[in-house]
Amino acid sequence: MIDLKQTGLDISGDARRLLLKGGVRYSHILDPTTGWPVPDAPRSITIAAGSCVEAGMTSTLAMLQGAAAERFLAVQDVVYWCRR
Repeated sequence: MIDLKQTGLDISGDARRLLLKGGVRYSHILDPTTGWPVPDAPRSITIAAGSCVEAGMTSTLAMLQGAAAERFLAVQDVVYWCRR
């Protein structure tokens, strides 16, 4: 249970917005340096933070970290769940 009175909640992931081609899932979140989907990104990241804006930015930034998402989230001051 999460008390959302003073908390924002956001989920980023590829559950609904993705391209499935040749058995490979391509996320809608693109690496700004390459223009391609982030390799090894988690399936979803849920963030509970001080505001919806903070939660949304943190979840998207974590997705951009790809394989290092959990390492990135570990140093943020948020509650998170990461699904691979």
